[in-house]
Amino acid sequence: MNERKRKPTKEPLPPAMASRVRELIARDGENSVANAFGLSAPTLGKAAGGMGVEAGTRARIELGLARMEMA
Repeated sequence: MNERKRKPTKEPLPPAMASRVRELIARDGENSVANAFGLSAPTLGKAAGGMGVEAGTRARIELGLARMEMA
């Protein structure tokens, strides 16, 4: 009944996904990619740099990559 709230677990993006994000950042710029994904530029930079991200951030990156590859 009196359970503690867990901190969200943060896991790094898979290397292939992180490299695709880095390629997009190099091509289009960090701010424009972050705006397209609905994230802040520092959060996107951390994700591309291999730091851990929360599940919701990872989902936004996956959806953003799919949208940008379709365009």
